[in-house]
Amino acid sequence: MMAPVLPEEAVREFLVSLRAALARFVAGLERQADAMDTAGNPYARLAVEHGLAVHRASLAWAEQAITRLAADSPRR
Repeated sequence: MMAPVLPEEAVREFLVSLRAALARFVAGLERQADAMDTAGNPYARLAVEHGLAVHRASLAWAEQAITRLAADSPRR
C-alpha cells in the first residue's frame, strides 16, 4: 500500500527494516519459549507459540516480498 505514495527504494528499505525487527522479535520469543517453566500450565507456552507462529509468518512474508521486489525491479 506504500507504493503509490513512496519511491520504490523507500518501500524496499521499509521491508528490510521490518525484516530485521521481526527477526529480532522472533529470536527473543524463541528465547522466552525455551526458558519458560510450564509445569502444570500449558497456556502461557501456547500463547508464546502462537506469537511465534504469527511473527514467523510475517518474517517469511517480508523475506518473500523483498525477494520479489528485487526480481521485479528494473536493472539500472
